[in-house]
Amino acid sequence: MNDNQIQAIVERMHKSDIPILQNIYHYTTNEAVPKILTLSSITFRMTHIDNFEDKSEGKLINTFYKEALSKLLTAKIITKTIYEKLSTIPIAKLPSLVPANNPDNKVYRISDSDAYVLCFCTKKDDDNMFMNYVKNENNKGYCIEFRSTNIVPKRKSTERFIFKKILYGNDVVDDIVSYITDLLNIIEDFNDELFRTWYKGLIEFYLQTLQYFAKAESFRDENEIRLVLILTKAEDVSENFIDHNNTKEKNGNKYTYIELLKTQFVNITPSLNVTTEEYTNMKDQLKANNYRCRV
Repeated sequence: MNDNQIQAIVERMHKSDIPILQNIYHYTTNEAVPKILTLSSITFRMTHIDNFEDKSEGKLINTFYKEALSKLLTAKIITKTIYEKLSTIPIAKLPSLVPANNPDNKVYRISDSDAYVLCFCTKKDDDNMFMNYVKNENNKGYCIEFRSTNIVPKRKSTERFIFKKILYGNDVVDDIVSYITDLLNIIEDFNDELFRTWYKGLIEFYLQTLQYFAKAESFRDENEIRLVLILTKAEDVSENFIDHNNTKEKNGNKYTYIELLKTQFVNITPSLNVTTEEYTNMKDQLKANNYRCRV
């Protein structure tokens, strides 16, 4: 193995797999649209991973990992001895991140970090998405359309953001199988010393990141894409990419706020119960904020 191979496999979970210029969508309430599409920037509220309604978030990775090891054993890619050794790796529901361009070579992980999530999808004007994600008194909202290239944080240290598609069910298992197979091919041997010095850390790091992009098969129809921020609690690190004053709690839930580079062109699609007058007024508000709706 060589340093380039190890670097490539370390960065595997951090490289975006979103096609350039792909249209992506964010569903939100009518009240939130002008707060997101502001005059100076595109501003989103990111939700702490523990505040999601789906309480299986991050917890299924253990199940997927066990299924992947069984698949590797059945396919005779690993021996029983390797299977038993890999089965001892503990997977905690804790964020872990090694920035790709970390100037000081620090490793930020586990108790040093929090994970915040911003959700998009590839489905436009979808009734189920409106029903699930537009929750206010009158159920009125919009589907905001962006290009994938617009999702660029304004602050420094953008390598601490991970922008990837969600994997569902068996696709998660297959990704773990592929990762471990590649790891075995790169290291080319397996013994107790290599397990301690290479396999354990690399697999832990990979799984602790993958947990935020792995969901049950039942959610596949959402076609979700996520921007995940691993927010280090150390002030001197976090202030480089997000203002600590923007990290707030509301009703016991933790949030942080992120500014994206502003784009001039956006598209908004209203839910069925938004009136023509309300839709026109919303477009006028966005025009006042220097946005041009493409419809």
